Amino acid sequence: MGNDRRKQKPDIHRVILPKITPLEIWDCITSEGILWDSMYQNSFPLILKKVIEDLQSGTAVSASKTIINSAVQDFDALYIGGGGARCDEIISALQELNIPVIVSENPIFSGVAGGKHLLEKHDLKGLVVDIGQTQIKISTDHKLHTYHRDIKLLPIRDDEDTAHHKEQLQNFYRFVGSSIAENVQLIHKPEGIVLALPCWIGNDLSLGGSSYAGMKGNSELIEQILNHADLDNIKIILLNDAELTCYTALCDKRLNGFKKVLVVTLGFGVGAAVLDAV
Repeated sequence: MGNDRRKQKPDIHRVILPKITPLEIWDCITSEGILWDSMYQNSFPLILKKVIEDLQSGTAVSASKTIINSAVQDFDALYIGGGGARCDEIISALQELNIPVIVSENPIFSGVAGGKHLLEKHDLKGLVVDIGQTQIKISTDHKLHTYHRDIKLLPIRDDEDTAHHKEQLQNFYRFVGSSIAENVQLIHKPEGIVLALPCWIGNDLSLGGSSYAGMKGNSELIEQILNHADLDNIKIILLNDAELTCYTALCDKRLNGFKKVLVVTLGFGVGAAVLDAV
């Protein structure tokens, strides 16, 4: 007789820290459309600089008419993570701002230190899994791994074409699940996973959209990922990718003495959060 033991639902803990305020700035209005439109243009460094100036002064406006949280105003330092932090043109433009610019010591894995801190805080041994929109970054105790998104299997979401979303969602589950499973083989079964998603996350665990099809409003996404990783009875520490980089910033001694920090992650898109560093 086969084993019909049912897997337990994951214990998901949504990390909320009053010191961190998530921001949506990808659709801030610029001279060339919204910020997202200029991501891969030569003018992006200067456009990003202008958006950051507008955020600091409280004059930034979003195309969706969503009010940008006033908590962002008057920050006194800028912390940059993500692959875009390795771009000299971007960093040079931002260094012209009237505030210090601190670049993550490991831009691609800018969430690792924060994720490890969260595992320790919850007295857990396990993995840090940062799901980006171009690659997944996974950290074990001693290893760092990246898994690049296959755009043929996981194309950029097209809201006008939902015919293949179900298939793409299954591909997403397999992509993330197999990446996690490969790292679990390197260690003992993890007690917990710090999981960062590239989308807005509500306090009730509701999910916003991303460039992956089928993420918005998906109430079974985490459970499906763990099923494909063959994991159960595990604690999930859940937050968004910019928030995770904020936790790394909290551990960065170079930010000592600043009162409020704007944390920006530059990858496939632009993520942001405000850190009250005091």
